[in-house]
Amino acid sequence: MKLSSGFLNLLPKFNGLSGEDPHMHLEEFLVICSTMRPDGVEDDQVELRAFPFSPHNFAKDWIYNLPLGSITTWLNCKKSFLEKFWCRIKQNSN
Repeated sequence: MKLSSGFLNLLPKFNGLSGEDPHMHLEEFLVICSTMRPDGVEDDQVELRAFPFSPHNFAKDWIYNLPLGSITTWLNCKKSFLEKFWCRIKQNSN
């Protein structure tokens, strides 16, 4: 499955800043992915392949520093992303 540059440009960007909501980012990301899913392709395949193009700046560093092979499913990716960035928001609000 090849992801077009047009599709990748539609993906929302997440920078990992304290004012950004990672849950909202995932919702927006999933909306875009749902509109671009080719027939016969599993939901998870699109999200898993497209997600590395969504984080930028600090959040991109998180992606690059994940252990090789640690993200193998969309559920695993989403969980890891939220653990990293949701916990950070909660800590900054205290």
